[in-house]
Amino acid sequence: MLVNGEATPLTIARVNNSYKITSAELGLVLQIVSGDGSVVPLDADGNINAEEGDLVDVQVSGARPDDDINIWMFSTPIQIGQGSVSEDGTFTGRFGIPSDVDNGRHRLVLKTVSFTGSESTVTIGFIVGSGNNGNSAISAIIYATLGIAVFVALAIPARRRRRKKLATA
Repeated sequence: MLVNGEATPLTIARVNNSYKITSAELGLVLQIVSGDGSVVPLDADGNINAEEGDLVDVQVSGARPDDDINIWMFSTPIQIGQGSVSEDGTFTGRFGIPSDVDNGRHRLVLKTVSFTGSESTVTIGFIVGSGNNGNSAISAIIYATLGIAVFVALAIPARRRRRKKLATA
């Protein structure tokens, strides 16, 4: 979390398939809700996973009343939501994952002003798309290279042994 552009200590907890983030300035609960209204579970590594049509559920506390909240999604900047903080300093909203977002890793960025008047920014990584098991093209290249190396390491000694046998026979 950044407060007035400076990194700020915070606490992050996974609670009921959501992330609860708190700092001295602001509180945030974020989860993904599917089209049928059920909370999308975090994966085994604690990653937030979303699909096209899912909703980002955001609950903020400690924000300055009547100020704005903006929620952006990056790799390509897309504003997926905005709203106004209520008189008690809270905000609750649900915003759709855009249909034209590429599968892969993205960031959600929430910007608002805390009750103390500090500009606050929270950034959370998440994954869009089914079948994204964390393997990337780079992982495939690494596995292919290792496979070739193992094959060569096994084939060369066997071939040398065969040549030695033929030479001695």
